[in-house]
Amino acid sequence: MKQKVAAVELNRVEGPVAECRAVTFNGPDAMSQAQTYLGKWSDTAPAKDEGYDKVDFTVTYADGETYKGRYDLVSTGLNDSGETLRQQMWNFLRFIAGLTRPAWMKDVHWNQARQRHEDNGSAQEASKFLETHEV
Repeated sequence: MKQKVAAVELNRVEGPVAECRAVTFNGPDAMSQAQTYLGKWSDTAPAKDEGYDKVDFTVTYADGETYKGRYDLVSTGLNDSGETLRQQMWNFLRFIAGLTRPAWMKDVHWNQARQRHEDNGSAQEASKFLETHEV
């Protein structure tokens, strides 16, 4: 059984001063609550292709494991690549694990990235995380 999300903390670090703060969501639907809140913040975020506002995030799991990252918020409520927070985590972990190649990445760069992630152990860490934690 995979570990479930226990909490999601969002910390908006760019944007209107009144909205640059940390908020935390707890419980089994913390991820969807966080995405809804990102949608609220998107009302004051830059339009797609006109920049983004940085949002740092931490996802804490029932076993205490954490996943930290940065979400580049645009006015659509998604990141600058059109992904939800969950999709961004999933795609990034699969990229690091060597399971998914971004469409824009050339063969030579994909092979270099896979080798680098294998050599530094991050590919194995990402694979294990995907096996043991819900994303």
